[in-house]
Amino acid sequence: MVEGDYANLCALITQKKLKAFGGRWDHLLDYMQQYSRHLACRLSGAVSMLERPLAISSIPYGYCAEEPTDQPSPWRLGDQATVIPSFSGDGMAIAFYTGYRAAQLYLAGSTPAFFHREVHNHFGRRLYWGTVLSRLLITIPSLAQAVRVWPSILSTIFTATRVPSASLCRLSGRIVKALKMCGVADSQLIHQPSV
Repeated sequence: MVEGDYANLCALITQKKLKAFGGRWDHLLDYMQQYSRHLACRLSGAVSMLERPLAISSIPYGYCAEEPTDQPSPWRLGDQATVIPSFSGDGMAIAFYTGYRAAQLYLAGSTPAFFHREVHNHFGRRLYWGTVLSRLLITIPSLAQAVRVWPSILSTIFTATRVPSASLCRLSGRIVKALKMCGVADSQLIHQPSV
């Protein structure tokens, strides 16, 4: 739910599959509800606000910004810095991490080119493995069943594709500290139970 009784529905679909539905959103939505009882239940009684989606776009999975050092460039953050496949990556954590790291480097007098090289070095391997995994699962969906036989593979996948937890712990602590400095009260912060 976005707010009130409004929901935002996003879907990932291959171009080939979308063409099979004649490029029609209503046919795709009917198909998704036919094959997902959970989605059909969630959307039961829902009324579409628009006739068609606001956007249809290909997603450049595996993209990582690396600007030439001699050319001016904006500070690319989140998906503008790196795009990891949705089901194998950690897009929100990457967005927070790149935003925070860019601010640190900017305040230290660094350049966007230095930042983009750092992002490329930090996430290049993760992007590679996340993209390989995503393509394998799209090509051979039954591979997802391997998790039932070999559950420990999830730890390997997470380690290979996610922002390192130590980086996130440092980042979350600094964000909370910065919010408090800006006058945000403890009661306004969302606290997660410690593990």
